[in-house]
Amino acid sequence: MNDITGADILNRLSSSSEAQFLNVNVITSIDISLAQSRMITIDFTGSTFQHPFSLFAPGGILKLIFDGCIFHSNIRIENTSGSSDISFLRATINSGLEVSSYGKTVFTFDNASWKGKIILEKLDIVGSFQNMNLIESNQFNKFSLTRSKFSQNISFAKSELQNVDFQNCEFQKDFIFLYAKLLNTNSGFDNFKNVSFNGQSFFNNTLFENQVSFNQSIFEDSVSFTDSKLNKNCHVDFSGVCFKKRVFFDYSLFKSMVFNNSEFKDMASFQYLKVEQLIISRVAFFNGANFLNATIAKSDRETFQVIKHEFEKLNNKVEVLNYQAREMIAYERELNIKSKRWDFVLLKLNRISNKHGLSWSRGVLFTLSCGIIFFAAYIFSLNSLPFKWGWQNFNSFYSASGIIIKYFIRFLIITHDLDFMQNYQPTALSFLIDFLGKVFIGYGIYQTIQAFRKYGKG
Repeated sequence: MNDITGADILNRLSSSSEAQFLNVNVITSIDISLAQSRMITIDFTGSTFQHPFSLFAPGGILKLIFDGCIFHSNIRIENTSGSSDISFLRATINSGLEVSSYGKTVFTFDNASWKGKIILEKLDIVGSFQNMNLIESNQFNKFSLTRSKFSQNISFAKSELQNVDFQNCEFQKDFIFLYAKLLNTNSGFDNFKNVSFNGQSFFNNTLFENQVSFNQSIFEDSVSFTDSKLNKNCHVDFSGVCFKKRVFFDYSLFKSMVFNNSEFKDMASFQYLKVEQLIISRVAFFNGANFLNATIAKSDRETFQVIKHEFEKLNNKVEVLNYQAREMIAYERELNIKSKRWDFVLLKLNRISNKHGLSWSRGVLFTLSCGIIFFAAYIFSLNSLPFKWGWQNFNSFYSASGIIIKYFIRFLIITHDLDFMQNYQPTALSFLIDFLGKVFIGYGIYQTIQAFRKYGKG
Protein backbone atom coordinates (compact mmCIF):
# COMPACT_ATOMS: atom_id res chain seq x y z
CA MET A 1 0.00 0.00 0.00
CA ASN A 2 1.52 3.30 -1.16
CA ASP A 3 1.51 6.48 0.96
CA ILE A 4 0.04 9.65 -0.53
CA THR A 5 -0.78 13.09 0.82
CA GLY A 6 -3.66 15.48 0.41
CA ALA A 7 -1.46 17.59 -1.88
CA ASP A 8 -1.01 14.62 -4.24
CA ILE A 9 -4.77 14.26 -4.54
CA LEU A 10 -5.32 18.00 -5.17
CA ASN A 11 -2.67 18.01 -7.90
CA ARG A 12 -4.35 15.12 -9.69
CA LEU A 13 -7.81 16.74 -9.51
CA SER A 14 -6.53 20.07 -10.81
CA SER A 15 -5.86 18.51 -14.23
CA SER A 16 -8.48 15.78 -14.47
CA SER A 17 -12.14 15.22 -13.66
CA GLU A 18 -11.50 11.54 -12.88
CA ALA A 19 -8.94 10.14 -10.48
CA GLN A 20 -8.19 6.74 -8.98
CA PHE A 21 -6.33 6.23 -5.74
CA LEU A 22 -6.68 2.50 -5.22
CA ASN A 23 -5.38 0.80 -2.07
CA VAL A 24 -3.42 3.83 -0.88
CA ASN A 25 -2.60 5.07 2.60
CA VAL A 26 -3.56 8.75 2.93
CA ILE A 27 -1.20 10.11 5.57
CA THR A 28 -2.33 13.75 5.74
CA SER A 29 -5.60 15.64 5.94
CA ILE A 30 -7.57 16.17 2.74
CA ASP A 31 -9.40 19.45 2.18
CA ILE A 32 -10.83 19.64 -1.33
CA SER A 33 -12.74 22.80 -2.26
CA LEU A 34 -13.82 22.95 -5.89
CA ALA A 35 -13.97 26.46 -7.30
CA GLN A 36 -16.73 25.78 -9.80
CA SER A 37 -19.47 23.37 -10.66
CA ARG A 38 -18.08 20.38 -12.54
CA MET A 39 -18.36 16.64 -13.01
CA ILE A 40 -15.87 14.81 -10.87
CA THR A 41 -15.24 11.14 -10.10
CA ILE A 42 -12.81 9.99 -7.39
CA ASP A 43 -12.21 6.32 -6.63
CA PHE A 44 -10.51 5.52 -3.28
CA THR A 45 -11.36 1.80 -3.25
CA GLY A 46 -9.45 -0.11 -0.56
CA SER A 47 -7.68 2.96 0.83
CA THR A 48 -6.98 4.00 4.42
CA PHE A 49 -7.49 7.54 5.72
CA GLN A 50 -5.50 8.42 8.84
CA HIS A 51 -6.66 12.05 9.02
CA PRO A 52 -9.84 14.09 8.29
CA PHE A 53 -11.32 14.13 4.79
CA SER A 54 -13.29 17.21 3.62
CA LEU A 55 -14.78 17.94 0.21
CA PHE A 56 -16.82 20.99 -0.87
CA ALA A 57 -18.49 21.26 -4.29
CA PRO A 58 -20.58 24.24 -5.39
CA GLY A 59 -22.62 22.01 -7.70
CA GLY A 60 -22.18 19.65 -10.61
CA ILE A 61 -22.09 15.86 -10.53
CA LEU A 62 -20.03 14.34 -7.75
CA LYS A 63 -19.16 10.65 -7.66
CA LEU A 64 -17.11 9.31 -4.75
CA ILE A 65 -16.17 5.66 -4.29
CA PHE A 66 -14.95 4.64 -0.83
CA ASP A 67 -15.62 0.90 -1.18
CA GLY A 68 -13.63 -1.09 1.36
CA CYS A 69 -11.99 2.04 2.78
CA ILE A 70 -10.99 2.53 6.41
CA PHE A 71 -11.49 5.96 7.99
CA HIS A 72 -9.77 6.77 11.27
CA SER A 73 -10.94 10.38 11.37
CA ASN A 74 -13.90 12.56 10.39
CA ILE A 75 -15.41 12.79 6.91
CA ARG A 76 -17.33 15.83 5.64
CA ILE A 77 -18.85 16.11 2.15
CA GLU A 78 -20.96 19.03 0.91
CA ASN A 79 -22.49 19.59 -2.52
CA THR A 80 -24.56 22.78 -2.51
CA SER A 81 -26.61 22.30 -5.68
CA GLY A 82 -25.56 19.31 -7.76
CA SER A 83 -26.18 15.57 -7.51
CA SER A 84 -23.95 13.12 -5.66
CA ASP A 85 -23.26 9.40 -5.88
CA ILE A 86 -21.34 8.23 -2.83
CA SER A 87 -20.47 4.62 -2.06
CA PHE A 88 -19.22 3.31 1.29
CA LEU A 89 -19.67 -0.34 0.36
CA ARG A 90 -17.88 -2.52 2.98
CA ALA A 91 -16.19 0.62 4.37
CA THR A 92 -15.13 1.00 8.00
CA ILE A 93 -15.98 4.38 9.55
CA ASN A 94 -14.24 4.71 12.92
CA SER A 95 -15.13 8.33 13.56
CA GLY A 96 -17.81 10.64 12.14
CA LEU A 97 -19.44 11.20 8.74
CA GLU A 98 -21.40 14.29 7.72
CA VAL A 99 -22.96 14.77 4.29
CA SER A 100 -25.14 17.65 3.08
CA SER A 101 -26.43 18.16 -0.43
CA TYR A 102 -29.29 20.01 -2.06
CA GLY A 103 -29.52 17.76 -5.09
CA LYS A 104 -30.21 14.06 -5.58
CA THR A 105 -27.86 11.91 -3.50
CA VAL A 106 -27.27 8.22 -4.12
CA PHE A 107 -25.78 6.35 -1.15
CA THR A 108 -24.49 2.81 -0.79
CA PHE A 109 -23.66 1.75 2.76
CA ASP A 110 -24.19 -2.01 2.37
CA ASN A 111 -22.00 -4.10 4.68
CA ALA A 112 -20.29 -1.00 6.09
CA SER A 113 -19.03 -0.90 9.69
CA TRP A 114 -19.36 2.27 11.72
CA LYS A 115 -19.18 4.11 15.02
CA GLY A 116 -19.32 7.77 15.97
CA LYS A 117 -21.84 10.02 14.23
CA ILE A 118 -23.31 9.57 10.77
CA ILE A 119 -25.25 12.74 9.92
CA LEU A 120 -27.07 12.87 6.58
CA GLU A 121 -29.40 15.86 6.67
CA LYS A 122 -31.64 17.74 4.23
CA LEU A 123 -30.91 15.25 1.47
CA ASP A 124 -32.89 13.83 -1.43
CA ILE A 125 -31.68 10.26 -1.03
CA VAL A 126 -31.66 7.10 -3.09
CA GLY A 127 -29.65 4.27 -1.66
CA SER A 128 -29.16 1.15 0.38
CA PHE A 129 -28.06 0.75 4.00
CA GLN A 130 -28.25 -3.02 4.39
CA ASN A 131 -26.10 -5.13 6.72
CA MET A 132 -24.41 -2.17 8.40
CA ASN A 133 -22.46 -3.29 11.47
CA LEU A 134 -21.97 -1.30 14.66
CA ILE A 135 -18.30 -1.48 15.64
CA GLU A 136 -18.84 -0.35 19.22
CA SER A 137 -22.02 0.53 21.11
CA ASN A 138 -21.58 3.75 23.09
CA GLN A 139 -23.50 6.90 23.99
CA PHE A 140 -21.62 9.02 21.40
CA ASN A 141 -22.89 7.05 18.41
CA LYS A 142 -25.65 8.62 16.36
CA PHE A 143 -27.25 7.80 13.02
CA SER A 144 -29.12 10.88 11.79
CA LEU A 145 -31.14 11.29 8.58
CA THR A 146 -33.33 14.20 9.65
CA ARG A 147 -35.30 16.34 7.18
CA SER A 148 -34.33 14.12 4.25
CA LYS A 149 -36.44 12.81 1.39
CA PHE A 150 -36.13 9.27 0.01
CA SER A 151 -37.58 9.04 -3.51
CA GLN A 152 -36.95 5.31 -4.01
CA ASN A 153 -37.21 2.19 -1.87
CA ILE A 154 -34.87 2.41 1.09
CA SER A 155 -33.55 -0.60 3.00
CA PHE A 156 -31.82 -0.92 6.36
CA ALA A 157 -32.29 -4.69 6.42
CA LYS A 158 -30.03 -6.51 8.92
CA SER A 159 -28.23 -3.29 9.90
CA GLU A 160 -27.06 -2.32 13.39
CA LEU A 161 -27.79 1.32 14.25
CA GLN A 162 -27.71 3.42 17.38
CA ASN A 163 -29.50 6.61 18.50
CA VAL A 164 -31.40 6.74 15.22
CA ASP A 165 -32.92 10.11 14.30
CA PHE A 166 -35.21 10.14 11.24
CA GLN A 167 -37.22 13.15 12.40
CA ASN A 168 -39.18 14.98 9.67
CA CYS A 169 -38.07 12.57 6.94
CA GLU A 170 -40.22 11.60 3.96
CA PHE A 171 -40.02 8.06 2.57
CA GLN A 172 -41.84 8.20 -0.76
CA LYS A 173 -41.48 4.50 -1.53
CA ASP A 174 -41.11 1.35 0.58
CA PHE A 175 -39.23 1.54 3.88
CA ILE A 176 -37.52 -1.74 4.77
CA PHE A 177 -36.18 -2.35 8.28
CA LEU A 178 -36.25 -6.16 8.29
CA TYR A 179 -34.09 -7.81 10.98
CA ALA A 180 -32.49 -4.45 11.85
CA LYS A 181 -31.06 -3.82 15.32
CA LEU A 182 -31.24 -0.49 17.11
CA LEU A 183 -28.76 -0.98 19.92
CA ASN A 184 -29.22 2.02 22.17
CA THR A 185 -27.74 3.15 25.44
CA ASN A 186 -30.09 3.49 28.41
CA SER A 187 -30.43 7.24 27.91
CA GLY A 188 -30.91 7.13 24.13
CA PHE A 189 -34.03 6.74 22.04
CA ASP A 190 -34.84 6.20 18.38
CA ASN A 191 -36.64 9.11 16.83
CA PHE A 192 -39.16 8.57 14.03
CA LYS A 193 -41.18 11.69 14.91
CA ASN A 194 -43.22 13.43 12.22
CA VAL A 195 -42.07 11.01 9.51
CA SER A 196 -44.09 10.40 6.34
CA PHE A 197 -44.05 6.77 5.23
CA ASN A 198 -45.71 6.93 1.79
CA GLY A 199 -44.97 3.38 0.68
CA GLN A 200 -45.18 0.09 2.56
CA SER A 201 -43.18 -0.13 5.78
CA PHE A 202 -41.56 -3.31 7.06
CA PHE A 203 -40.28 -3.53 10.64
CA ASN A 204 -40.55 -7.32 10.83
CA ASN A 205 -38.14 -8.96 13.27
CA THR A 206 -36.67 -5.57 14.17
CA LEU A 207 -34.96 -5.16 17.54
CA PHE A 208 -35.76 -1.88 19.29
CA GLU A 209 -33.52 -2.18 22.33
CA ASN A 210 -34.68 0.74 24.44
CA GLN A 211 -37.10 3.51 23.42
CA VAL A 212 -38.61 4.47 20.09
CA SER A 213 -40.99 7.29 19.20
CA PHE A 214 -43.23 7.53 16.12
CA ASN A 215 -45.13 10.58 17.38
CA GLN A 216 -47.15 12.47 14.75
CA SER A 217 -45.95 10.20 11.93
CA ILE A 218 -48.14 9.14 9.00
CA PHE A 219 -48.21 5.70 7.40
CA GLU A 220 -49.90 6.10 4.01
CA ASP A 221 -49.61 2.40 3.14
CA SER A 222 -49.56 -0.85 5.09
CA VAL A 223 -47.04 -1.32 7.91
CA SER A 224 -45.84 -4.45 9.64
CA PHE A 225 -44.19 -4.84 13.06
CA THR A 226 -44.72 -8.61 13.15
CA ASP A 227 -42.39 -11.16 14.76
CA SER A 228 -40.39 -8.51 16.64
CA LYS A 229 -39.90 -10.80 19.63
CA LEU A 230 -36.71 -9.35 21.15
CA ASN A 231 -38.12 -6.05 22.42
CA LYS A 232 -38.78 -7.00 26.04
CA ASN A 233 -37.15 -3.74 27.22
CA CYS A 234 -38.56 -1.48 24.50
CA HIS A 235 -40.97 1.40 25.17
CA VAL A 236 -42.65 2.43 21.91
CA ASP A 237 -44.85 5.51 21.50
CA PHE A 238 -47.34 5.85 18.62
CA SER A 239 -49.14 8.93 19.94
CA GLY A 240 -50.71 11.07 17.24
CA VAL A 241 -49.87 8.55 14.53
CA CYS A 242 -52.20 8.01 11.57
CA PHE A 243 -52.26 4.53 10.01
CA LYS A 244 -54.14 4.86 6.72
CA LYS A 245 -53.85 1.22 5.64
CA ARG A 246 -53.55 -2.07 7.48
CA VAL A 247 -51.12 -2.37 10.37
CA PHE A 248 -49.83 -5.59 11.95
CA PHE A 249 -48.23 -6.09 15.38
CA ASP A 250 -48.76 -9.87 15.41
CA TYR A 251 -46.39 -12.13 17.36
CA SER A 252 -44.32 -9.21 18.68
CA LEU A 253 -43.00 -8.42 22.14
CA PHE A 254 -42.71 -4.97 23.78
CA LYS A 255 -42.17 -3.59 27.27
CA SER A 256 -44.79 -0.91 26.75
CA MET A 257 -46.84 0.56 23.91
CA VAL A 258 -48.67 3.90 23.94
CA PHE A 259 -51.38 4.99 21.49
CA ASN A 260 -52.73 8.45 22.39
CA ASN A 261 -54.89 10.34 19.87
CA SER A 262 -53.98 7.84 17.15
CA GLU A 263 -56.04 6.88 14.10
CA PHE A 264 -56.37 3.51 12.40
CA LYS A 265 -58.16 4.05 9.08
CA ASP A 266 -58.03 0.36 8.17
CA MET A 267 -57.83 -2.95 10.03
CA ALA A 268 -55.30 -3.21 12.89
CA SER A 269 -54.05 -6.60 14.05
CA PHE A 270 -52.51 -7.24 17.48
CA GLN A 271 -52.87 -11.04 17.47
CA TYR A 272 -50.48 -12.90 19.78
CA LEU A 273 -48.89 -9.59 20.80
CA LYS A 274 -47.11 -9.70 24.17
CA VAL A 275 -46.76 -6.41 26.01
CA GLU A 276 -46.17 -5.64 29.67
CA GLN A 277 -48.14 -2.38 29.55
CA LEU A 278 -50.49 -1.14 26.84
CA ILE A 279 -52.12 2.30 26.84
CA ILE A 280 -54.87 3.14 24.32
CA SER A 281 -56.49 6.54 24.83
CA ARG A 282 -58.73 8.55 22.50
CA VAL A 283 -57.97 6.18 19.62
CA ALA A 284 -60.20 5.63 16.59
CA PHE A 285 -60.34 2.18 14.96
CA PHE A 286 -62.37 2.96 11.84
CA ASN A 287 -62.29 -0.58 10.44
CA GLY A 288 -61.81 -2.64 13.61
CA ALA A 289 -58.91 -4.14 15.55
CA ASN A 290 -58.15 -7.75 16.41
CA PHE A 291 -56.55 -8.47 19.79
CA LEU A 292 -57.16 -12.24 19.70
CA ASN A 293 -54.67 -14.13 21.91
CA ALA A 294 -52.86 -10.93 22.84
CA THR A 295 -51.12 -11.03 26.24
CA ILE A 296 -51.38 -7.72 28.09
CA ALA A 297 -49.90 -7.81 31.59
CA LYS A 298 -51.33 -4.49 32.77
CA SER A 299 -53.20 -1.48 31.50
CA ASP A 300 -55.84 1.08 32.46
CA ARG A 301 -59.64 0.90 32.34
CA GLU A 302 -59.99 2.85 29.08
CA THR A 303 -57.66 0.48 27.23
CA PHE A 304 -59.53 -2.63 28.36
CA GLN A 305 -62.82 -0.91 27.50
CA VAL A 306 -61.60 -0.18 23.94
CA ILE A 307 -60.42 -3.76 23.43
CA LYS A 308 -63.71 -5.10 24.81
CA HIS A 309 -65.59 -2.92 22.35
CA GLU A 310 -63.53 -4.28 19.44
CA PHE A 311 -64.37 -7.86 20.46
CA GLU A 312 -68.04 -6.89 20.69
CA LYS A 313 -67.85 -5.87 17.02
CA LEU A 314 -66.53 -9.36 16.23
CA ASN A 315 -69.26 -10.95 18.41
CA ASN A 316 -66.54 -12.76 20.39
CA LYS A 317 -68.42 -13.28 23.66
CA VAL A 318 -65.58 -15.12 25.40
CA GLU A 319 -63.07 -12.29 24.96
CA VAL A 320 -65.73 -9.67 25.71
CA LEU A 321 -66.23 -11.23 29.14
CA ASN A 322 -62.50 -11.53 29.69
CA TYR A 323 -61.82 -7.85 29.00
CA GLN A 324 -64.95 -6.76 30.82
CA ALA A 325 -63.56 -8.46 33.92
CA ARG A 326 -60.18 -6.78 33.40
CA GLU A 327 -61.93 -3.46 32.93
CA MET A 328 -63.69 -3.90 36.26
CA ILE A 329 -60.44 -4.85 38.00
CA ALA A 330 -58.78 -1.73 36.58
CA TYR A 331 -61.80 0.35 37.69
CA GLU A 332 -61.47 -1.13 41.16
CA ARG A 333 -57.87 0.10 41.33
CA GLU A 334 -58.97 3.57 40.27
CA LEU A 335 -61.75 3.86 42.87
CA ASN A 336 -61.22 5.80 46.05
CA ILE A 337 -62.72 3.83 48.94
CA LYS A 338 -63.56 7.07 50.75
CA SER A 339 -65.44 8.75 47.90
CA LYS A 340 -67.11 5.69 46.33
CA ARG A 341 -67.22 3.25 49.21
CA TRP A 342 -70.10 1.03 48.08
CA ASP A 343 -68.89 0.78 44.47
CA PHE A 344 -65.51 -0.27 45.80
CA VAL A 345 -67.04 -2.90 48.11
CA LEU A 346 -69.30 -4.32 45.39
CA LEU A 347 -66.43 -4.60 42.92
CA LYS A 348 -64.30 -6.32 45.55
CA LEU A 349 -67.06 -8.81 46.29
CA ASN A 350 -67.66 -9.41 42.60
CA ARG A 351 -63.98 -10.15 41.99
CA ILE A 352 -63.65 -12.36 45.08
CA SER A 353 -66.85 -14.31 44.41
CA ASN A 354 -66.47 -15.16 40.70
CA LYS A 355 -63.74 -12.97 39.16
CA HIS A 356 -66.32 -10.71 37.56
CA GLY A 357 -68.26 -13.58 36.03
CA LEU A 358 -65.31 -15.63 34.72
CA SER A 359 -64.70 -18.29 37.40
CA TRP A 360 -67.44 -20.69 38.57
CA SER A 361 -64.89 -22.50 40.79
CA ARG A 362 -64.25 -19.26 42.65
CA GLY A 363 -68.02 -18.97 43.12
CA VAL A 364 -68.20 -22.46 44.63
CA LEU A 365 -65.22 -21.72 46.91
CA PHE A 366 -66.78 -18.42 47.98
CA THR A 367 -70.11 -20.13 48.80
CA LEU A 368 -68.50 -22.95 50.81
CA SER A 369 -66.19 -20.53 52.63
CA CYS A 370 -69.11 -18.29 53.65
CA GLY A 371 -71.07 -21.36 54.66
CA ILE A 372 -68.27 -22.67 56.90
CA ILE A 373 -67.62 -19.27 58.52
CA PHE A 374 -71.27 -18.48 59.28
CA PHE A 375 -72.14 -22.05 60.29
CA ALA A 376 -69.20 -22.14 62.73
CA ALA A 377 -70.35 -18.81 64.18
CA TYR A 378 -73.93 -20.10 64.36
CA ILE A 379 -72.88 -23.31 66.19
CA PHE A 380 -70.92 -21.41 68.85
CA SER A 381 -73.81 -18.99 69.37
CA LEU A 382 -76.11 -21.85 70.48
CA ASN A 383 -76.86 -22.35 74.17
CA SER A 384 -76.33 -26.08 73.76
CA LEU A 385 -73.62 -27.46 71.47
CA PRO A 386 -74.42 -30.54 69.34
CA PHE A 387 -71.16 -32.16 70.50
CA LYS A 388 -68.91 -32.32 73.52
CA TRP A 389 -65.35 -31.03 73.63
CA GLY A 390 -62.55 -33.53 74.11
CA TRP A 391 -61.71 -36.91 72.69
CA GLN A 392 -63.74 -39.91 73.83
CA ASN A 393 -63.61 -42.58 71.11
CA PHE A 394 -64.03 -43.04 67.37
CA ASN A 395 -67.74 -43.81 67.63
CA SER A 396 -68.35 -40.54 69.42
CA PHE A 397 -66.24 -38.66 66.84
CA TYR A 398 -68.11 -40.20 63.89
CA SER A 399 -71.45 -39.47 65.50
CA ALA A 400 -70.60 -35.82 66.18
CA SER A 401 -69.15 -35.42 62.66
CA GLY A 402 -72.31 -36.86 61.12
CA ILE A 403 -74.50 -34.40 63.05
CA ILE A 404 -72.33 -31.40 62.06
CA ILE A 405 -72.26 -32.39 58.35
CA LYS A 406 -76.02 -32.98 58.30
CA TYR A 407 -76.79 -29.58 59.78
CA PHE A 408 -74.13 -27.86 57.65
CA ILE A 409 -75.76 -29.13 54.46
CA ARG A 410 -79.13 -27.90 55.71
CA PHE A 411 -77.50 -24.57 56.59
CA LEU A 412 -76.30 -24.23 52.97
CA ILE A 413 -79.91 -24.58 51.77
CA ILE A 414 -80.98 -20.96 52.09
CA THR A 415 -84.69 -21.90 52.39
CA HIS A 416 -84.12 -23.79 55.66
CA ASP A 417 -86.26 -22.87 58.68
CA LEU A 418 -84.92 -20.45 61.24
CA ASP A 419 -85.43 -23.07 63.97
CA PHE A 420 -83.80 -25.97 62.07
CA MET A 421 -81.58 -26.56 65.15
CA GLN A 422 -84.29 -25.81 67.72
CA ASN A 423 -83.15 -28.69 69.95
CA TYR A 424 -79.89 -26.86 70.66
CA GLN A 425 -81.54 -23.66 71.91
CA PRO A 426 -80.56 -20.94 69.34
CA THR A 427 -80.22 -17.42 70.67
CA ALA A 428 -81.10 -14.06 69.11
CA LEU A 429 -77.50 -13.85 67.91
CA SER A 430 -77.97 -17.25 66.29
CA PHE A 431 -80.90 -15.95 64.23
CA LEU A 432 -78.90 -12.89 63.14
CA ILE A 433 -75.95 -15.03 62.05
CA ASP A 434 -78.33 -17.38 60.23
CA PHE A 435 -79.87 -14.45 58.36
CA LEU A 436 -76.48 -13.03 57.32
CA GLY A 437 -75.34 -16.51 56.30
CA LYS A 438 -78.37 -16.87 54.01
CA VAL A 439 -77.54 -13.53 52.37
CA PHE A 440 -73.89 -14.37 51.66
CA ILE A 441 -74.54 -17.99 50.70
CA GLY A 442 -77.35 -16.91 48.38
CA TYR A 443 -75.04 -14.31 46.82
CA GLY A 444 -72.37 -16.98 46.31
CA ILE A 445 -74.85 -19.35 44.64
CA TYR A 446 -76.03 -16.56 42.34
CA GLN A 447 -72.44 -15.64 41.41
CA THR A 448 -71.65 -19.30 40.71
CA ILE A 449 -74.62 -19.59 38.37
CA GLN A 450 -73.65 -16.36 36.61
CA ALA A 451 -70.15 -17.69 36.00
CA PHE A 452 -71.57 -21.00 34.67
CA ARG A 453 -73.70 -19.02 32.22
CA LYS A 454 -70.87 -16.85 30.93
CA TYR A 455 -70.69 -18.46 27.48
CA GLY A 456 -74.45 -18.38 27.06
CA LYS A 457 -74.96 -14.71 27.79
CA GLY A 458 -76.53 -12.69 25.02
